[in-house]
Amino acid sequence: MAISRCGWLLKVIVKSYDEVVYVPVDLDVLIDEVYVSPTSADWFYELVESVTDRCFLNKKVKKSDLAKDPLF
Repeated sequence: MAISRCGWLLKVIVKSYDEVVYVPVDLDVLIDEVYVSPTSADWFYELVESVTDRCFLNKKVKKSDLAKDPLF
């Protein structure tokens, strides 16, 4: 995936590795939520928040609940 400040382009390989098409995508539509590992360090969480802000991705970054005890 190629990242640009003005938007995102998704690299799509069509039929063979010789034929490549770049398709503009809207990440606000493509991505619903951003999760980081529950065991990740705080600096990593802050890094992911920083990258989402810098790339104008209007999604809240959340720590996953996978490490919590199950409800059953």
